[in-house]
Formats: sequence, C-alpha cells, structure tokens
Amino acid sequence: MYFNKFEIETTNSQSENIEILERIICTDKLPWFSFSFDFKNKPFFGSIKENLFDIMPVIKLRNSFVPVLKGEVSNDLKSSVKVKMRLHLSVIIFVLWITTLILYYSFQRKFDYSGLVFLTIIYSFTIYEYFKQSKKYKIEFEKNFK
Repeated sequence: MYFNKFEIETTNSQSENIEILERIICTDKLPWFSFSFDFKNKPFFGSIKENLFDIMPVIKLRNSFVPVLKGEVSNDLKSSVKVKMRLHLSVIIFVLWITTLILYYSFQRKFDYSGLVFLTIIYSFTIYEYFKQSKKYKIEFEKNFK
C-alpha cells in the first residue's frame, strides 16, 4: 500500500544513479539497541540490491510519520529512478488497531458518534503529518539527482 509515487528522470546512466544512491544511503546493518549509531553523515539508511532500494531517512529524534521509500533504477532511453513512499508498517498497524478498538466500543454503546469524531481526528492528523514529512524527504531525495 503506497501513498506517493514519483519518478526522477536523469541524464545519468543506471550505474551512475546507483553510485549516487550508494553515496547517500548507509547500508550498514543497524544494531538492535544502539542510541549512537554512526550513519556516516548519510541522509538515508537501508539496503540496495542491484537496481532496487529500500530506505528510510535518518532522523535525529523520534517521528512516526517518516516515510519508507522503495524504488528502482531503470535503464530506458533516459535513466530514471522510480520511487514509492508509504507510512512505516508499525504506524499502519497501530492506526488499524485504534480504528478497530474505537469501532468495537462504539457498536457496544449502540453506535456512539464520539468514536467517529475521534477517528476523524486521528486520520486527519496522520494524513497531514505523513504528507508533510513525505514532501520534505521527496525534496531531499530529488536534490541528489539534479
């Protein structure tokens, strides 16, 4: 379930675009309990396999709405980088869990509308924060290919 998709067309070759990705992505394995992991001053971390990548932005504090980016580097007439963005899976599961709880208790009390108001607020906040963060990191990702 991807919420944003975009494509960056470049004049670079596929191998040059993969080199750019290797320069901006920390591919070291993250430890389970490390609060001072060295990302080597790279703005993203994740994995690169051949022409596919799966990354997240490096952030200093906690932010649940930071997008996950998956993409591929294609080699057509013009090389392009195709990216799909979505919320982190744990946030999606949490929102679905909250939705289930609120709807369950709303039906228990003969469909109390206060639960729907609360759900509207949760969804609106989640969508607003996600799009704010995805716009920020889309710009940061694109600037590396210009």
